[in-house]
Amino acid sequence: MWNTLLPHVISRAREMLKIPWVVARENTPISPRKYGDTALFALITTWHDEDIIYASVKNAFAQGCDRVFIVDNNSPDNTVQEALAAGALLARSYHTQQLDERVKIRIVNEVILDFSESADLKTIWWLWLDADEFPEGPDGLSLKEFLCALHPKFRVVGAKNVNHFPVDTPYYVPRFHPLEFQPWCEDFIANEWAYCGLGHWKHPLTKYVRDKSRITRLAGPHTALCTRQLVEPSEGTIIHHFPYRDKGATHRRLEAACAPGEDGIVRVQKFEEMIGHASGIRKRYRTLENVYSGRWDEVDNLHLRPPTKGLNLRLCESAVAGRWYSDEELLNAKRQTQSPQRRSAIRS
Repeated sequence: MWNTLLPHVISRAREMLKIPWVVARENTPISPRKYGDTALFALITTWHDEDIIYASVKNAFAQGCDRVFIVDNNSPDNTVQEALAAGALLARSYHTQQLDERVKIRIVNEVILDFSESADLKTIWWLWLDADEFPEGPDGLSLKEFLCALHPKFRVVGAKNVNHFPVDTPYYVPRFHPLEFQPWCEDFIANEWAYCGLGHWKHPLTKYVRDKSRITRLAGPHTALCTRQLVEPSEGTIIHHFPYRDKGATHRRLEAACAPGEDGIVRVQKFEEMIGHASGIRKRYRTLENVYSGRWDEVDNLHLRPPTKGLNLRLCESAVAGRWYSDEELLNAKRQTQSPQRRSAIRS
């Protein structure tokens, strides 16, 4: 009981004392790997993600992950099979009637602790992702290269979030990196949530260090807690986020999350009652036609304060790093799925 309550007690005490859970510091400029190699494990939480999870797992390996685990919320499709085919390990499968964030966070904390303590390693960086998130290091570095160049004082790393949108067909072809199909994007700055002073939407990376204070996830991949002050580097990583893929597959997934099922239960209802407002999942569902019609001024964005509609898209300058397929395979996939009619130009 006390182990469960302690993180919340510490969190409340920090809040009362106005002590931030994480502070930013500059990293000492060094050459990669000066501090030695470190293990990097990825944990991907999944539900109804069969179209994207194979690519997500492959990208994690391409970014230097030594192992990739999934925690699956009883997906009703072939999510688990696709993940295993890409080389992932099923760490946990659990069932809930609705999206229950507290249960998911508890299970993620348990999985991270169990695998960390059973591994014969002194340090492990853990990367927590959703299936539609594709991370990379800054300045062309892989995640592994970036982490190996960090001073040991850093045990948390934040990420710049870049949301991508479907503009030209094909919108996506499974098993390929979605950036190949969706280069148009918008930077998402999360200052209004105040997760950290740098405006990071998520802090997907935390470091387990044997015989040192544990880091416990509180608000999912957004925040964490430790009995010692946590420090993040001022230069973080990048997460490319692809919530919209093939229109039919995206609609089916969002409808399964937001529309009442045969039993009348709405999957996201409990989560939205907890946060007190419409979730990002709900916003994507109700604005789906605006997205695929290119009505960018009418798309619900994820902000809570006005303007809550409208996007300002830019062309992503990053190229896919660490492909697991050839140019010829990609070209053939695009040819086989390309519609004769392409989308109109992006509206200003």
